[in-house]
Amino acid sequence: MQGKSRIVRDFVAGTWVLLVALTSGTVAAQAPDPLTQAEFSVEARKCPRIVTVSQQLGCLIPEFGGAFVDSTKTLNIYLTDLASVPRAQRIVQLQLERHRRPQFPLRFIQGQYSFQQMNSILQEIGAYASKGGVASLMIDEFVNRIRIAYVTEDARARLEEGIKALGIPRQAIILEKGAYAQVL
Repeated sequence: MQGKSRIVRDFVAGTWVLLVALTSGTVAAQAPDPLTQAEFSVEARKCPRIVTVSQQLGCLIPEFGGAFVDSTKTLNIYLTDLASVPRAQRIVQLQLERHRRPQFPLRFIQGQYSFQQMNSILQEIGAYASKGGVASLMIDEFVNRIRIAYVTEDARARLEEGIKALGIPRQAIILEKGAYAQVL
């Protein structure tokens, strides 16, 4: 358990690249609703192959679509269904307590895509991205979208074709010109 805690160091440190693609993301028919830290720990252990806090929240809160801290130090959390705010708020507070993080003010925002949906899109579009010309592929939690940086126009055209062929909502993906990372 301590190994997981070390991996999950920062509650929100921006966007988590490609690690998200490791999650298989199955969720029980009824979303968990833990009331205590002990119940939270039991539910959290049921989540498969969790690497980041966002992956864990995506498992525990099916409506979770990402989170970010803004300039006012408010933790903004996307939910696809705002009716789940009371349950989501309890789970986020338990997560913050578990990691001994300061009590951020919380704001819940209507999101269009859950973390699980975006992870599924990443896995689907990955076949088109793996053919080269793509610098990065990630869930952008600041905007509740998938962000893909392409390097070549061929890659952009292939990605557009894949988005259409897979029936992925076009507005779910931000395609932008990018460059490969440089080793410093």
